[in-house]
Amino acid sequence: MPFALRDNSSYFEHIFNVQNVDAPALISNRTVTYGELEKEIEHWRQRLEECGVRKGSLVALKVASSFTFVYLLYATWKLKAAVLLLDTRLKDSETTEMLEMTKPVCIVTSSEQNSPFSCFVEEVSIGMQQGATQGSRLNRQEDALLLFTSGTTSRPKLIGRTRKDIMRDLIKLAQGGDLTTSDRIVSLAPLTHTYGLFNGLLQTIAAGASLVFTTSNQTKHMVNTMREKKVTILYGVPMHYRLLTKEMENEMLLDLRVAISAGERLSSDINKQFQKKFGLGVGQQYGTSETGPLSMDWHGVCGESVGELLRGVEARIVENELRVKLEESPYRASENEDRFADGWFHTSDAANFDAEGFLHLEGRIDDVVNIGGLKVNLLEVEDKLRQFPGIREILVTAFKNNALVAHVEINEGVDENSLFEWCRQHLSDYKIPKKFNIVDSIPRTVTGKVIRRMPE
Repeated sequence: MPFALRDNSSYFEHIFNVQNVDAPALISNRTVTYGELEKEIEHWRQRLEECGVRKGSLVALKVASSFTFVYLLYATWKLKAAVLLLDTRLKDSETTEMLEMTKPVCIVTSSEQNSPFSCFVEEVSIGMQQGATQGSRLNRQEDALLLFTSGTTSRPKLIGRTRKDIMRDLIKLAQGGDLTTSDRIVSLAPLTHTYGLFNGLLQTIAAGASLVFTTSNQTKHMVNTMREKKVTILYGVPMHYRLLTKEMENEMLLDLRVAISAGERLSSDINKQFQKKFGLGVGQQYGTSETGPLSMDWHGVCGESVGELLRGVEARIVENELRVKLEESPYRASENEDRFADGWFHTSDAANFDAEGFLHLEGRIDDVVNIGGLKVNLLEVEDKLRQFPGIREILVTAFKNNALVAHVEINEGVDENSLFEWCRQHLSDYKIPKKFNIVDSIPRTVTGKVIRRMPE
C-alpha cells in the first residue's frame, strides 16, 4: 500500500515510523537498517550538541554525498535546528560569501569532495568548527532548511523552508505517487539539492522504503547498480536520461516501474529513446526550490506535459507566466523579494494548461524573444536543431539586439556551413541563428541543469 503521512512536525524529532527496524534504509556496498540509522543519528546529535548547536541554531553542512551526510541532516533536525546546505563542488570563495551572509553556529565539512567519477561514498571524515556566536538573523525559528538557488539565470538567492513547508511537500509527493515500503529508489540528483533531497531521501525515509546509492557517475555502473539492487524507482534530470539513452544498448530493467525526470524540460526524443531501450516511459515532475514540488506525472502517461498539479497546489497563468500561491515569501534576504508579491510567487516559467488540466512548460519567460517583430521560443529552436545528427548538445541564446546565437557541441566532421545549410531547409528564416559558436561543452550547474547564459 502507498504510504500516508500526517501533517505533523514531530517528523523532525522522531524521524521514523517503521515497524521493522531491520528493514533496509540505505543501500550501497553495505546496508544500513532503520534501527542502525536511528542509532547513528543519535550519535551525531550528541556531536552537534557538543559543538554548541541548540534549538533554532543554524548548522552549515558542506558534506559529500554519503551515509554520514544523512546522519548529520537528521541529527540537526532532531535538535530542532536548521540546516544550511552547501554543495561540496562549490569553491571555497563561493561558500565563504554564503557563510558570511548566513552566519551559522556550527560549520560541518568533509575532507572528501565529489569528483566527476564518484557521486557517493559510504562514510566520510568530517570536521566541525564553531561559527558565529550570535547566530544568523536570516533564518527563522521555524526554519528547517536554508539553501541557495542554483543560479541558472541570475545570482543565487537564499531560500528558507520551514518544518511546515517540508511536511506539506512530503504529503504532496505521497499523494502524487504510489511509493511503498517495498520500493527501492535511486536518485541520481545530488542530496544537497531539493529534487534529490526531497524525492530521493526525505520521501524514501518517510515511506519506510530503501534508498540505493550509486558509487560512480559512469552510465554502465548506474545501470548495473539498478539491475543488481532491483531498483524500482528512478529519479534523474534530463542529462541522466540523455546519457542512459545514448550510451547504453537496448536492455530491460525488469524491476524498474517508475522513472521521473525533473530540473528542466525533458525532450520528447529522449523520452521515446528511453522507452525504446528500457521499456518504460519517463514521467516528469515540476517544481522550484522556492515552492517545492508542484506537479507530477508519476506513471509517464501525460505526454510532453509535467502532469497535473499536486493536491493543495494553487496556481494560475498570468501574462503567460505560471504563478503559485504561497502563504509567505520563501526568501530570507530582503533583496530577493522581487519574485513574490501579494501572496503569489512569480516562477518566471512560461506555461499553459491543456484541456485535460495537464501543465505544459514552454521555457523561461525570457526564453521567448522578439526577432523582427516575431516571437521566437529559444527552446523550440533548440529542439529542432537537436534533430541534426552531428549535434550532441545545444544552447540557443539571444544577444542584446535579439540576434540568435547557437552554442553547440558537435561531432567531428561537422562545420558551420553544414549547420547553416541544414537550418535553411528546416527552420523559418527568422528562427535561423546568425552565428554558431562551437564549444567543448555547454555550461551546467552542479545539478546538471543548463546555465542559460553564455558570454557574447
